[in-house]
Amino acid sequence: MKSAVAVAKELKRLGCLPCLVLSSDARRTRETYARMTSMWADEDLPVRVEYLAEFYAGVFDRPATEVIMDAVYTNARSEDTVMVLGHNMGWELALNELVGPRGRAGAPVLEMKTADCFVLERDMEEWEDIFTSYGKWAIRHQIRSRNLLTTKEG
Repeated sequence: MKSAVAVAKELKRLGCLPCLVLSSDARRTRETYARMTSMWADEDLPVRVEYLAEFYAGVFDRPATEVIMDAVYTNARSEDTVMVLGHNMGWELALNELVGPRGRAGAPVLEMKTADCFVLERDMEEWEDIFTSYGKWAIRHQIRSRNLLTTKEG
């Protein structure tokens, strides 16, 4: 849980606090989010949280990116800063599909370790463009929880 707290503090420092959180309904994920929000208690944030069963499954019934983007489209407004939160390998796959090779042939696969966070952004003409934006999202911040903890301890 130290990792979740460190990531929450870093998101706050970067000014990247969410207006909407779409989270797995798994107990572990709920606990992670509760720890994170304890670091934001002094902020006057109108955060709306939706716990979604479809984020929990170890293997999605559909491709992970599609499940995540459908949930964002259904629950968010285009101006929202949305945090999606879950625990399984589908999240790493979705990250790589959304970001794509980032303009470099043979770009390495982005790996996500426990409590890592990627802040992505994308300009879109229409909110429906969310479904045609695979490979077009930019990484605004890469937050590696292990680096945060090592820096604090070192």
